[in-house]
Amino acid sequence: MDEKEPWYDENRSESIRQYEQAVTDVKAAVAGGTAFEAAVAAVEVPEGTTSEAIADDALKVILAEEHFAGGKSIDELTTTLGLPAERLNKARAEMLKDVEQAALEQHRREAEQQGQ
Repeated sequence: MDEKEPWYDENRSESIRQYEQAVTDVKAAVAGGTAFEAAVAAVEVPEGTTSEAIADDALKVILAEEHFAGGKSIDELTTTLGLPAERLNKARAEMLKDVEQAALEQHRREAEQQGQ
């Protein structure tokens, strides 16, 4: 499977594709040296969403790739992104809470399937 084409590509609406492209554009701009807020300001915001939603998702994707998977510290990312550590730590905490919630929901589904 090509990394650039998610497995769910066939089922995505045009608005979802535009949203994902905006997030991808933010990531690419940051990788090219643009500060995070400038990268967000430069992307076209698809109808039905906000630049804040794009920023939140792009930041979480960057944290997942660079911090959790890539091992970069929050301090390193504050320099790279031009964002305060508080914002990165808040996004990191939200991500961990989301993972915890997803794990609990999965556990409940599995327990229900086993009849417990």
